[in-house]
Amino acid sequence: MSFWDFTRSPASARLLVDFGDERGVSRAAMLAGTGLTDTQLDDPNVEVTAAQELRLTGNLLRSLGQPPGLGLEVGLRYHFSAHGVWGYGLIASATARDALALAMRFLPLTYAFTVITYSEETDAGVLNFVAPELPDALSRFCVERDMAAAAILLQETAGGAPMWFVKR
Repeated sequence: MSFWDFTRSPASARLLVDFGDERGVSRAAMLAGTGLTDTQLDDPNVEVTAAQELRLTGNLLRSLGQPPGLGLEVGLRYHFSAHGVWGYGLIASATARDALALAMRFLPLTYAFTVITYSEETDAGVLNFVAPELPDALSRFCVERDMAAAAILLQETAGGAPMWFVKR
């Protein structure tokens, strides 16, 4: 299954709109062509499709000139609380290893657009992020965002300990 098969809560779309708003992008410009309203982004019962979130992301990128690193900036906002029940499951896990196992098992419940895999090497756990087949700027944004969000979640579940390695 791919990310196209899953709907998501509006929390990620809200984060994107708020980020754009802070940088002077109008909410109307952000939401153009998505079929979403600003009010819907505050309704936890609304379901957002992958296509809607990607359209919103594309609007953000176009409005800001597609700067490299924008996905990293946005990804740093994806704390466990942004992920709803999935995020709370991570933070409530007994160990960081348990949290990672839960995260990988229920990855479709995230906002990730990359294919994320995990493997263990002799002295490190390795997360690998495979870029989605999307236009270049959008794909780069998704990889950056998903990597930064994963780093934040690992930091929060491990109590800030730098115990992980992330590669692209």
